[in-house]
Amino acid sequence: VFRPESTLGVPGLMAAARGGNVTIANSVGNGVADDKAVYAYVPELIRYYLGAEPILANCETYLLWEPEQRAEVLARLDQLVVKPVAASGGYGLYVGPAASDEETEACRLAIEADPRGWIAQEVVSLSRHPTLVGDHLEGRHVDLRPFVVTGEQAMVIPGGLTRVALRKGSLVVNSSQGGGSKDTWVLAPEKARIEVDAITEETRVQESTIEPALSVRESQNELRACPATDEHQTTTRYRVQTAPSARVLSFTDWWGTRVDAFGVREPHLVLDVLAEATVETRPRPLLSSDPRTEQLDDPMFRDTHVDLLGPSAHADGGPAILEAAHRQADFAGRGVVSRVLALHRFVGSHLSYVPGSTYVGVPIDEVFARGRGVCQDFAHLGVAMCRAVGIPARYVSGYLFTIDESRASDPGDEVEAVRVQTHAWFEAAIPGFGWLGLDPTNGLEVGQRHVKIGHGRAYDDVPPLRGLFAGRAGHQLDVAVDITRLGTPLPLATPALVPDARRLVQQGEEAALRRFESDRSQQHQPSSIEQQQQQQQ
Repeated sequence: VFRPESTLGVPGLMAAARGGNVTIANSVGNGVADDKAVYAYVPELIRYYLGAEPILANCETYLLWEPEQRAEVLARLDQLVVKPVAASGGYGLYVGPAASDEETEACRLAIEADPRGWIAQEVVSLSRHPTLVGDHLEGRHVDLRPFVVTGEQAMVIPGGLTRVALRKGSLVVNSSQGGGSKDTWVLAPEKARIEVDAITEETRVQESTIEPALSVRESQNELRACPATDEHQTTTRYRVQTAPSARVLSFTDWWGTRVDAFGVREPHLVLDVLAEATVETRPRPLLSSDPRTEQLDDPMFRDTHVDLLGPSAHADGGPAILEAAHRQADFAGRGVVSRVLALHRFVGSHLSYVPGSTYVGVPIDEVFARGRGVCQDFAHLGVAMCRAVGIPARYVSGYLFTIDESRASDPGDEVEAVRVQTHAWFEAAIPGFGWLGLDPTNGLEVGQRHVKIGHGRAYDDVPPLRGLFAGRAGHQLDVAVDITRLGTPLPLATPALVPDARRLVQQGEEAALRRFESDRSQQHQPSSIEQQQQQQQ
């Protein structure tokens, strides 16, 4: 096993391993994976031995002893990375976009002389990270090498080795080629869980519009509270009840959100709306590539997302926002995902979450200048900045299963129910992948504790409750969202949970009149329904 003349290795190690006295971390034989040509077969190995599909996609790899693949590579040498199959440490690496004509020709001759000795891959757009260069910061490419422990189960260790290419513009992070390393911080809740099963949630939304005095003669309303059904979640049950009772007609709007429309054509002081749903959420796929920004210019891609590329109400940024967006994008490099993540981080760091600090209608430029807002403002700023650099983005309304909405703290297994408000985040369109959901209020990627209602250009496309009423009264909106994590689905609540409006009118009329007189004496001017919904978020 060992060469007698070598100073590497430990004499007698194999005998000790065979006797069960020691365990070798990198067991004998795993060096076959050092042959870079084996990498191309990993997806098929997974399918054959595990009977499963790979979770992470491979970087596109070309085997140069295959005539057709070799011909394609030779025709695109200036666009690809070529590696010797038996080398490591970044030695012998050819990077087409950075190579000279002489280096390209030398690589071509080497491939033609020994096709089995080389593989080619598409260029991977590495993320960039601030790096101290002399007395100032500059962007340098980094990658993360994870560590996996295998035994009865395989486990990916949190964190890993972050390597950085110290030479400006270089994509080679190997230490033997002048690369370095960075500290890798792992952020986790106090109680981290390794295995997370799909969460089944029951979401109850109760919205009450209370008229302080004179009864409303009639009201017409639209409710958007039904969780969406898509590739990430499934709504298995949903019901809407109102008091006074009203016929509910449902339809799907332009953006695919369910709308429950209903009207009450009798005098009423209080309108109670109870929406109940049971939702099953699923893990989201992991991003395995970072497409280049040139793919954003594809005509089909732009036509598909044309409604989400331009400015819209609440997401129309001025010069300061545009400048900040382009500065962050330039720093992140030419990867679409890298740019979206950089903008997401910037929004989360630039704005402070201050409940009640804004309302619907406050311009996003004013929010940006003040540096504070609520989740709706975080989402609108993320949408505006993505669109400013040509990345389609949309506003999302939904719920978040958490104790503290400003920190997205995981309640843990011991907490089964929480009371929250509606929540907002944004999604960015990634070429070749789909929609990437990000929650800038909490600085995290959208996951299983997020329950989506719908999306649109901005808040106005997915307001929780919108309506009109006829009468001289003012209004007050109370919103409560109860979320319960279920082991097994619970039955929907009985109609008794929604009180009879006439009984409420009789019991509350005298108190309501007193409140009205008090409010009138104080010349109180109520805010609009949308302002109150904004303050709830």
